[in-house]
Amino acid sequence: TGEGEELVFPSFEHAPKEYEPPPVLPESWLGTMPTLLSMPQCVGAEYLHGRGYHEEDWQAQDVRWDHNRQRVCWPIRDAQGLLRGVQGRAIHKDAKPKYLHYEYEDKARGSDFFLGEQHLNFDKPIVLVEGAIDKMGVHRVYTNVAAIMGASTILRPEKLDRLATSFAIIPFLDGNKAGQAGMETIKRWCWKKRLCAPVYAPAGRDPGDLHEEIIGELVGEALGKLGSFL
Repeated sequence: TGEGEELVFPSFEHAPKEYEPPPVLPESWLGTMPTLLSMPQCVGAEYLHGRGYHEEDWQAQDVRWDHNRQRVCWPIRDAQGLLRGVQGRAIHKDAKPKYLHYEYEDKARGSDFFLGEQHLNFDKPIVLVEGAIDKMGVHRVYTNVAAIMGASTILRPEKLDRLATSFAIIPFLDGNKAGQAGMETIKRWCWKKRLCAPVYAPAGRDPGDLHEEIIGELVGEALGKLGSFL
């Protein structure tokens, strides 16, 4: 920036004065969606195979299959491992919306949490990606990763504050407008309170579509920038 020019950051949305935590959802509800591992011949399995993700990836992320809606699904849990929501991704190009946060008795709000929260180590840098498939890609080379499950939801202060005890964040979001806005929001939230080493994917590419060697190089570079603090 030029001399005397102020840095401008996106503002946070203000949370309601009375924030009601999302409910814990019953495991029996999740049980109605079989694991993808148990449905290896379904079109959902074929879809993820086509994107380069296979059985070991499905198992690591507990990927589910919703036959009725024709969506591959990811359970979203909090830091204690309690079920807070499910997000499904449509496998057909003409399906709308592409991503769907499932509702349970009109109360499920999985978007208030990060996918993978229950496995995070807050003593190590946390890589933040946008979606579940991005998380599967990064998880192959760096397991301390969580997915926002919708870049716009990062504007919720109560969501970012779930990571308040982390000492370093590595945002690795999509290169589109929403991803870049999310990146700036995370950088602002980290300002003077925790380390931040952003990773930028090649133009027009998402982390989940990159080869694991490229992901390893990009994440490794970010970790290198944090090296003296680790």
